[in-house]
Amino acid sequence: MGASRDLETLARSGDRFGYPAKAGVRLFRGTFAALTLAGLCVPAGTAGAVAIAGVVESHVDNREGADGDLHVEAQRGCFGVVFAATFADIGRQVFAVDDQSLSFDGSGGRLLVGTVAGIGDGRTWIDIPLATKDLAVATVRVATLVGADVTRTIAAVKGRIVRLRSVIDGVLTTGDATITAAINGVEVTDGVITITQAGSAAGDVDEAVPTALNEVEPGDVISLTVGGTNATATPATVVVEIAQ
Repeated sequence: MGASRDLETLARSGDRFGYPAKAGVRLFRGTFAALTLAGLCVPAGTAGAVAIAGVVESHVDNREGADGDLHVEAQRGCFGVVFAATFADIGRQVFAVDDQSLSFDGSGGRLLVGTVAGIGDGRTWIDIPLATKDLAVATVRVATLVGADVTRTIAAVKGRIVRLRSVIDGVLTTGDATITAAINGVEVTDGVITITQAGSAAGDVDEAVPTALNEVEPGDVISLTVGGTNATATPATVVVEIAQ
């Protein structure tokens, strides 16, 4: 039903938000803060964190307090940090290892901080966007992890493949299996999922975090090529995550 009166819609810049601090934590000014599912602010890298809040504006010490006793202001924008990168890395995504350390490796559930915006003044400049856009997800069924079969799907949106995840339906034998992603026939950099044979079982999840050659346009063909030395015709499902 449409509006029948004027609405009081609030506005803000979106570059700063305040969050309640979790009990027992200390957040240092200039470090990366994250949020739990309950909306409590913790240092990035803390187990159970689900999203990056931004950069801590002022030192907050809630080690002796309860949840929400203190308040954390987290800023988003472009920040110069100590992080080894080259000009070739501009545009690459970076992930939080802890509250001060970044990595191009997003494995192990590391949270996405932002992208390399530039290099200057002795710093690497990281862009933490004001808003994180939704992920578009393409789910692909790979019939067998034996041989070199190729399974294809079509990108429905413009964006960047940020993560590939696979789940297998059974065990592997003889050796590991790989699934290599490509866009219009060009392999995605760091876009190879390796599924380890040793200890494999139905439900095992593996992932790869692409670092380059991962841009897609609507209609682009995303292919997944099986490799490795696995000898059992185990199927797998692959989820391709595209940040718009």
